[in-house]
Amino acid sequence: MAKILDKISGLMERTRSAAHSLREDIEAIRAQRTELVLERHNVETARISTEETEAKIDAFLNAAAESAIRIGWSDAWLSSPTTIDCADRLETIFAKKPFGALIAFSPEHRKAIRSNLLGRASSSGSGKALSASDRAKKLAALDADIASLERAEEAHIMAVAEAGIRLPRREDADPAAVIEYDGDL
Repeated sequence: MAKILDKISGLMERTRSAAHSLREDIEAIRAQRTELVLERHNVETARISTEETEAKIDAFLNAAAESAIRIGWSDAWLSSPTTIDCADRLETIFAKKPFGALIAFSPEHRKAIRSNLLGRASSSGSGKALSASDRAKKLAALDADIASLERAEEAHIMAVAEAGIRLPRREDADPAAVIEYDGDL
């Protein structure tokens, strides 16, 4: 009887050891996935390139100027033979959209504001700036790596389940990875 108990005890110990090893494997996959998710967040929130920053600032300034001009202004009025009260029109524009009017009618101020905004943009944020195309490439690569790890995690969980050991899935497990390995779904 003691031999049977020793054999059962040995079997139980090997099962516990195997289950522990499998849990460690899954935790290692989860740790790698977490690192990639953090890296993805960093890439996603990295500063945009200098060229894109300049384009964004120019678009912002152009929109402000255009919104002021839409209130009612035409450069043709300045050389029109008819009498148009340009001063009154400018006062109205400056009263309703002072920032846009300043940008639209004062190139020196536009240049100074643009320069100030570029300086602020370059001093804000940290890390390397990424162009939109580089960001897209890096995000696609990270997404593929994350998906691969999620499939590997699910494969481990299913293999462990087939051996009779139940391990919980992450609450945020990718449904696509779960479905891929579950023939009943």
